[in-house]
Amino acid sequence: MTEHRSYQTKKNWWVHFGWLSLLVIAVLLFALLSVRRGAGLRFARNEKELVVYCAAGMRLPVQEAAKSYTEKYDQPIRLEYHSSGHLEILIREEAKSGKPLADLYIPANDYFAKKTAADGLTQEYFPLATFRLVLASKRETNLKITALDDLLEQNISFVMCNPEAAAGRFAQKTLAALGKYEALNKAMKASFPTVVEAANAIQTSDDAQAGFLWDTTARQYNLQIFDLPELAGATSSTSVNVVSTSKVPARALSFARYLSAPEQGNAVFARHFFSPVPGDRWQEQPELTFFCGGVNRNAVQQTLREFEEREGILIRSQFGGCGMLVSTMKSIKSGQSEAGFPDVYMTCDKSFYAMVAEDFGEGKDISTTDIIILVRKDNPKEIESLEDLAREGITFGTTDPKLSTLGYLSWKLFALMGLEEAVRDNVIVTTPTAHELVMQMTSHPKLDAALVYAANCHFAKETCDLIPIDHPLAKATQNIGASLRTPYPRLTERLMNALHSTKKSKARFLQHGFQWVSDLESE
Repeated sequence: MTEHRSYQTKKNWWVHFGWLSLLVIAVLLFALLSVRRGAGLRFARNEKELVVYCAAGMRLPVQEAAKSYTEKYDQPIRLEYHSSGHLEILIREEAKSGKPLADLYIPANDYFAKKTAADGLTQEYFPLATFRLVLASKRETNLKITALDDLLEQNISFVMCNPEAAAGRFAQKTLAALGKYEALNKAMKASFPTVVEAANAIQTSDDAQAGFLWDTTARQYNLQIFDLPELAGATSSTSVNVVSTSKVPARALSFARYLSAPEQGNAVFARHFFSPVPGDRWQEQPELTFFCGGVNRNAVQQTLREFEEREGILIRSQFGGCGMLVSTMKSIKSGQSEAGFPDVYMTCDKSFYAMVAEDFGEGKDISTTDIIILVRKDNPKEIESLEDLAREGITFGTTDPKLSTLGYLSWKLFALMGLEEAVRDNVIVTTPTAHELVMQMTSHPKLDAALVYAANCHFAKETCDLIPIDHPLAKATQNIGASLRTPYPRLTERLMNALHSTKKSKARFLQHGFQWVSDLESE
């Protein structure tokens, strides 16, 4: 009997110990999950992974697109879900700690995207889809709601999301504008950290009859939507944003392009009841054709290389006189050339943009450079003006007016000043580009002068002097635009921004003798 009691005591002890152990494990797991949901969580990142911070309401389409992308391109993608505001806090804390984890950020409202972009936490922005704020309920409740006031008058138990969630913040802003938020906030049954948790509560709980959700989430949970006129214009939008501290921007940008592509992510978002915003045509490695006036070559080449590397794309650049480039474009349009029409065109002078303007969007001015007279060091022939180029015994060079913007503007100057015939016999060298003309001037003594751009003379100042020309036409303005037929309108826009709107590009143009005129600058 004593042995039996001893055995039973030991057995009971082990049973209690087992239950206590399970309780301790459960508490630890709960604590770990709580920490995981709190700001400042760290996780061991696989360097091959792409890490996407995604608002909970965007989970289904992003998850489906990520699975498809991984299968096609063998790129592991780690998706971390929470409210838009919580994920924003994580990105901020990771930036401060110097230990970034996220590569992409997909909030459920562009309010958060604008905040992170304004603070330099995110860079490239890709619109993905739009959706609406609605009131929804379980179908079997048979509620009759035609206005927001019905929630109060019928004593309906309803829920919202916390303002940290995009749906909660958007509901707060929308209802406040209607003068309804204070009363509804006071009367609501409960609030939830994410829109998915709110929808789940409505679907499974008898205590939550209705709630303010995204229409996409309501449809995903097969809830009844009430089309209230007060919420008719309550449209939100989502986007994918590249986190500035991402160590794999090319991979991040590739998946962002995939998510926004009509043939890929757009179709996925549509299946989950979103209204997609079309992005660029999908290509794993897009190729852009860039036509560029030769005067800009040195100022743009480094920017082009950096853009190629960051985006993981290929840029096929063709530099030359703008007359030649315009002629090439017209040949392509008429079917006389097999070369590709440019996605982006940058001029030596905007007068040559006007010649093909019907094929391009509005041109954006970037810089200017003066047309000058390049003479031998110390100016032994005492050339001080265009009139001096007509003197007997003076030899000088120009560029071809049919091939080059510089040549076109130079001879237009001579014509306006009545010097065209007087100087013609003194022109002994005509080249296709200003770069070649400068090379002729610095390499051979046969030329006394040359009409070139000041920006072409960066490496000629040791052996030559620059004589300014006092005439309004002696200035060229370089502008840039994207083809209206490009399949990559967003990619070309980012390329143009890199050239005309960044401090790095400005510094390179100034270094090569241009004056900067663009009023848009960023890092």
